[in-house]
Amino acid sequence: MRFQLKEQVDNLEKLVPVNFEGFGEATYDMLRERVHPVYGQASVGVQDELHANGDAPEREYNAALKMLNDAVGTERMRNCSSKSCELSDDPDVAELQKQIDMPTRLAEQAVKRRRRRVIAELPPSSKKVQ
Repeated sequence: MRFQLKEQVDNLEKLVPVNFEGFGEATYDMLRERVHPVYGQASVGVQDELHANGDAPEREYNAALKMLNDAVGTERMRNCSSKSCELSDDPDVAELQKQIDMPTRLAEQAVKRRRRRVIAELPPSSKKVQ
């Protein structure tokens, strides 16, 4: 089971802008309240306002998406104040971190495995040491 905060909000019906793998519905409330409180407060306000208006005009819908995306940006910055979000000095690790928003430790492990695999797949040397 894992989850990852999305880059942007793409659906107002989803309470948490997270990609889930293997989690149940009860996880949404916990994440919204405890893990992503800034986004949680924004999403509750947006949902209450939009549900009160029924079908919201496109302008209101887009304004709500912008507000939620701003909240996601705030959450990402708040979460990246930890050491795990710092980019690695290793350029391969840093590139992986940028591509898929991966914590440093996991990116380092992935690059290490990839390097080992490349070395293992190298053809044997034709020069023999005498």
